[in-house]
Amino acid sequence: MRQAGLDWLDRMTAPDEHSTLLDWPLRSITDLVGRVDRELIWLCAQPSVGKTAFILQWMIVLARQGHQTSLASLESAADSIASRIIAAQTPMDTYPIRQRRATADQIKAARDTANAISDCIRVTDSGMSLDQLYAWGRAEKRKGSKLLIVDNTRHVRMTGGGSRVD
Repeated sequence: MRQAGLDWLDRMTAPDEHSTLLDWPLRSITDLVGRVDRELIWLCAQPSVGKTAFILQWMIVLARQGHQTSLASLESAADSIASRIIAAQTPMDTYPIRQRRATADQIKAARDTANAISDCIRVTDSGMSLDQLYAWGRAEKRKGSKLLIVDNTRHVRMTGGGSRVD
């Protein structure tokens, strides 16, 4: 076990290793479980309980800290994601805009917020197979992303005769 500990320490402190510790979207979570470092995290819950809202808040927090994050949205269109980010950052209700009943002030506030969305937030909204997700993740990492998010793995495209379970 001693050797395993030394091997781990060597890998973690090697000069070519670069790790960025990321905060959670809520300080209380960071304080409780620590910062995120090279981890695979699954957010699992029933539909419509806030998983996407949680990850969008996380992306906003990290963007404010200057960390680039990438989202592969397999379920929602980029327009829908943008609307949710605008609502989260302002904060404002985007319902009147979506219903085309917004006032000029509401539209201006939303436009100002949209213009202020960080370039550190990257969203891809096309369906992908596992191979395509792998290639997307590698490409986003090369472009500097510190956190890769796939929303919603239930919508991964299956190739051949396999099912999602397979």
